[in-house]
Amino acid sequence: RSTVTGTIGQLDAAVDMPELTAPELGDSAGEVEYKGGKHAISADLHCAKLTLCRGAVVDIEGDVTMLVDGKLTVKDRSAIRVQPESTLTLYVGGSMAVVRGASINMDPADPQRVSVFMLAGGEDDDDHKITLDRGGRMAAWVQGAETFLRIDDRSEFFGAFLGRSVKVEDHSRFHVDMAAGSGGGVIVYEP
Repeated sequence: RSTVTGTIGQLDAAVDMPELTAPELGDSAGEVEYKGGKHAISADLHCAKLTLCRGAVVDIEGDVTMLVDGKLTVKDRSAIRVQPESTLTLYVGGSMAVVRGASINMDPADPQRVSVFMLAGGEDDDDHKITLDRGGRMAAWVQGAETFLRIDDRSEFFGAFLGRSVKVEDHSRFHVDMAAGSGGGVIVYEP
């Protein structure tokens, strides 16, 4: 009882998986956590781990790049909002979770404002996984050769995906952005 909107089919030719490298953003700020309240980020950020919880709202102002070496978690109705005329480029070395009513870039749901690059490597079994669960919502373009995207329990994803596999379950929705990149849509990479 889940849906994928857009055209579903097979490409005529193989698509090369772009090699992703982390940007140089200086020293890590360590583990960064936002608990409740409103916050703004207007400069690039490098951290070991990033967590938003307890309804925290982080507004992205300007063109911001974030490098998260480990896990990025947005939970408990927290939100990352990308302001008008702004963009967010995320490089994640671990996993991502948007859960329990949390959201990334849903006001408005414009996938062109957020790019997510899941970096290769990592030592944890959960690395390279993006999970939207229990009402989690995200609008973004996502790339990562080893990335597994799971949309579960009434969650929604708006955008495009280039990665290993996609699973949409339990009344969830994947709204494919056909304008994304060359070819757009969803591309599942098979080595």
